[in-house]
Amino acid sequence: MSIPKFFAQSSTFIGIIALFCSTPALTQSDEPIVEIELPTAKNTIGIRPQYFLFGFYGLSYERYIAKNYSIFAYAEVCDGPKLLNKNVNALVQNSMNLEAASIYYSGFGGAIGVRRYFTDKKYSLVGNKDLGALVGWFVGAYIPLRKMKINMTTESMEFHNFAFSQDKGKYSFNGLIYGLGLEGGRHWVWGNFSFEVNAGFTYMQGMPRSATFNYSWTNGLESYPVDKKLGIVSLYGTFAPKIEFVLGLGF
Repeated sequence: MSIPKFFAQSSTFIGIIALFCSTPALTQSDEPIVEIELPTAKNTIGIRPQYFLFGFYGLSYERYIAKNYSIFAYAEVCDGPKLLNKNVNALVQNSMNLEAASIYYSGFGGAIGVRRYFTDKKYSLVGNKDLGALVGWFVGAYIPLRKMKINMTTESMEFHNFAFSQDKGKYSFNGLIYGLGLEGGRHWVWGNFSFEVNAGFTYMQGMPRSATFNYSWTNGLESYPVDKKLGIVSLYGTFAPKIEFVLGLGF
């Protein structure tokens, strides 16, 4: 066999091998990329354990709607303050410049609201299918509503009859508190475990900033009214910042 003929046959054989070797690579590159659907929670149920310290016991439910929007509802009852009773009384006492204070509140209420999540599309969309994703950063607005009864007893140095006396006073409130709140935070869901951190503020109406206390002399023979600002009590009922930690289940 001549050398030119040998090289011609060898080149043809090598070309055929190269064609077969390159065919799978070409075929693989032409195949469409398949996205994997990630499991995401469309519902969560949660509690806010930090409120238990103040005697507020509630449960929240959040539901994914579409396009990274969700709605939520929260219901609670209150009977407190409980574990932080001394701390709350001290705050009331200092904010009202009193010698002593004791507060008790009870009632029920809740809130409804809407949230907008900023979840990456790869976690919420596959093709035209909306998987839903209660995960990531969010902002929201809500409407709170509470029916509360507040009773307070105080001791204060009052001036009357040209002398100071440490007299005892009483105040009570029984009414509806309502308003509007704004919040922002982040939500994580790992399997069936849900954890959320949020912060914001609530503007409330329905509770006065000051009130008339019915005081009595230390001898108990005479009573008289005294107008006082409610301090931290009016702050809670008028403008209240919040930081919440929410533990729950996602499904």
